[in-house]
Amino acid sequence: MTADELDKAKQAWLQSRELSRSSDFFIMDRLERSLRLDQTLDYEAKLEKQVAALTPDDVHAALKKHFDPKRLVIVTAGDFAKTASGAN
Repeated sequence: MTADELDKAKQAWLQSRELSRSSDFFIMDRLERSLRLDQTLDYEAKLEKQVAALTPDDVHAALKKHFDPKRLVIVTAGDFAKTASGAN
C-alpha cells in the first residue's frame, strides 16, 4: 500500500464517517453503543484521530501481525464454461 493509496482510503473513510453523523440513525446507534459498551463519545473522536495518523508502515505491521498468508483461502467461483465459450 502506497502512502497515496492510504491517504485516499483514510480520506474516504473519514468523509463517510462525517456524512454518517448527519443521520439520526447513526447518532442513535452511537449513543446506544456507547451506553452498552460503557464508552464515551470521545471514543469516536479518538478512533478517527488514530485512523488519520496511520502510516503505510502501521498498516503493513498490522497485516503481518494479524494475517497469515499460509492460511489465506482464495476461492474462484462462476460458470466458467460460459466465459470459455465467449457467451454472456
